[in-house]
Amino acid sequence: MSRQQVKVKRETLEACTTCPLCHKLFKDATTMSLCLRNFCRKCIYEKLSDDETDSCPVCNIDLGCVPVDRRTRECATEVARKAINSLEGARVFAVELFLAKDGQILLNEVAPSALTDFLTGRG
Repeated sequence: MSRQQVKVKRETLEACTTCPLCHKLFKDATTMSLCLRNFCRKCIYEKLSDDETDSCPVCNIDLGCVPVDRRTRECATEVARKAINSLEGARVFAVELFLAKDGQILLNEVAPSALTDFLTGRG
């Protein structure tokens, strides 16, 4: 098997490895799943949080919501589990939570999911 060298222009390589927000090489690169744009994790979290926007800063595609950090996600999951476990019945539930500006997780609503009717043959 022979090895082949491929030459790539520096500008091409830099375009693929540079954050469009800080214009430096990626640090802890993160890809937006909807538009596949790459950013430094810190840059995109700060941009989405500080600007209170929910769209990609490059292409403006709607991202749905600001991503949350791992600790917040785990806390929200625990709040949802506790709410569901306090209810009786073997059903599928939809849980609506809010993340307050101070970082507190607020439980807004727990309701039977439409999936419940499907699974029980009522839908």
